Amino acid sequence: MRLRLFSIICSLACFSCQSGKQEVLKYRLEETADTLSFEMSSNSSLFIKSMSVFQDDEGKEYMTFMSNEVEEIYVYDLMTENLVKTISYDMEGANGVGPKAAGFLMKSWNEIFIPNLYLPEISLIDSGGYKKQTYKLDSLGNGYGFIPTRSTIGTPFVLYEDLLFGMQLPNMRLGEDAVTNSPVGLMLDLGKKEIELAPFHYPRSVMKNSQKPSLGIETKMSYCFNGEELVLSFAFDETLYKMPLKGGTTTSHIASSSYLGKVSLPEKVPSDLILAAKEMCELPIYGNIIYDKYRNVYYRVAYPQKDYDMDENFVELWQSGRGEFSIMILDEGLNVIGETLLPENKYRSDLMLLLEDGLYISTSHYKNTAFNEDRLEFQRFTLSAMR
Repeated sequence: MRLRLFSIICSLACFSCQSGKQEVLKYRLEETADTLSFEMSSNSSLFIKSMSVFQDDEGKEYMTFMSNEVEEIYVYDLMTENLVKTISYDMEGANGVGPKAAGFLMKSWNEIFIPNLYLPEISLIDSGGYKKQTYKLDSLGNGYGFIPTRSTIGTPFVLYEDLLFGMQLPNMRLGEDAVTNSPVGLMLDLGKKEIELAPFHYPRSVMKNSQKPSLGIETKMSYCFNGEELVLSFAFDETLYKMPLKGGTTTSHIASSSYLGKVSLPEKVPSDLILAAKEMCELPIYGNIIYDKYRNVYYRVAYPQKDYDMDENFVELWQSGRGEFSIMILDEGLNVIGETLLPENKYRSDLMLLLEDGLYISTSHYKNTAFNEDRLEFQRFTLSAMR
């Protein structure tokens, strides 16, 4: 097991010493021998769509994720790596959150927000599964036709004071205006029970004509929160966007990967589902973005162009975060200050935990030679200066 306190001190000390020279030094993510390993519940699988770190009122940290198979949320102690609580919730009845949950946000043991996958509403439950409140978005939205929101990996709910931000997919209820006027999210004031649209819309460059065939990932978005702003990343866009949650103007910042050329929407989409899944695993695109509040940097996933044989399981490869990816490192101004290409088929680009002592990237890739379907495993990476 890792010597956690020593690792934290060394990591922070190293970064602090170099921070004054950040404009001339490049950085990389360096693999360590430290790991985390969690035993999976028999009711769940490694096909995880919603996962986060939860901190209780005493400052104790937990790793939490929602089962994609049953109505359960698992809470693991990060120090002992043991499962300490299973939170069960209902789909129907007085405490029902709907036929399918679209992720969750755990604010406290007594405040867990769960969006409905099929209806524009959010349920608030406690850790006993009791439903305390339901926010029906359409009834709060002054006539705007909201669509269901979600809180999943890459697009989590963000809670800023009394304001809850949730993503919105491009809204086809807007008709012809969907291409130019689809907001990236909604902002729910939990105190006033009022809702408004995010001021920023999906970039025109990632919006296809609705009549054309689609892979379903053209408008794929990810964002993170730095304490005041959301930083948004789109699969087919080099540009990052900073959107203040409370007032201010959205700004754009080009941040290109050295492993990707120009990214653009595919001109043709295969009609065959297997070929379409193959293209999803091969196209050069950008992935999730994470804000590292301990080192004041951002990590942006990038997927280089690939060419696969037809004997691959493309659906499983996509659900495992593809095979090869890099992680870009950006400073607070979203300038690229480093990029690390990770070994192919070893890590999960979609499963990462940010902790004080580093970035933990899951090694639970099904093509990893050490893969164990009964355990969710991570390896720690530190931010290091390249001399």
